[in-house]
Amino acid sequence: MDGAPFNNFPGLRLNTLQTEGSGSAAKLERQIFIDFHTHYASCAPLPVPPEVWRVISTPLSDINQLMPPGTIQTLELHPWSGAAWSPEFEQAASLERFSGIGEVGLDRLRGKRPLDEQLKILAQACNLAEKLQKTLTIHCVKCFSELLALYKELRWQVPTIIHYFRGNLPLAQQLWEHTHFTLSLPPAALSQQQLMEFLRNHPEYIRRIVLETDDPQHGDIQKHYQQCAGKWSIPLTELQQIMSKQLEKLYYVNK
Repeated sequence: MDGAPFNNFPGLRLNTLQTEGSGSAAKLERQIFIDFHTHYASCAPLPVPPEVWRVISTPLSDINQLMPPGTIQTLELHPWSGAAWSPEFEQAASLERFSGIGEVGLDRLRGKRPLDEQLKILAQACNLAEKLQKTLTIHCVKCFSELLALYKELRWQVPTIIHYFRGNLPLAQQLWEHTHFTLSLPPAALSQQQLMEFLRNHPEYIRRIVLETDDPQHGDIQKHYQQCAGKWSIPLTELQQIMSKQLEKLYYVNK
């Protein structure tokens, strides 16, 4: 991707070499669409338009695969995989190419390990993210009470994204009130009418969310931005600017 707008943000490991500007004051030169959570298996075969950046969740088995320009990598230990915590995962997580850890987390329906084991793995991931000062992406399905209890116990401070959040407004408000978490909304979240109305009426909370497709083959991130901008009655360019600032906040703080 030519003319990439960020430079000297040590927390970001972006797969592009050409940058302009200097220091933390570097600004986006043009409007981009940031897909805050996707997967290597679904992203790698697809061309990446220069106006689209993707955060790609990458399993340990794929860490040596080359990523296209305009991608940011995180290292995942998905609860669906059943993979155990390992020294190899810890070592890989410390690599410069990974800007974050995740997705990791809890799944009461499809997790391959018992929930107590999933909790232990998630706690290890939270502690490792805090140690490495890397952004954490959490998968949580029907386990929010357990997640909140774990957060109350560990109180990690690194930026934390709740991936594929499509819960209702009361759950979103509970998370916003009791944690510093950012909620990542997929296209499916647009069916939560109360949440959409709340974000339209309280636009300051748009700074507590990001947007994702999870799988770009099943959702168009540009269309997702357009639909959200329409529902929240804000210009598309303003939403893009908010998401660009979110990228800076989530991947550059304390790095």
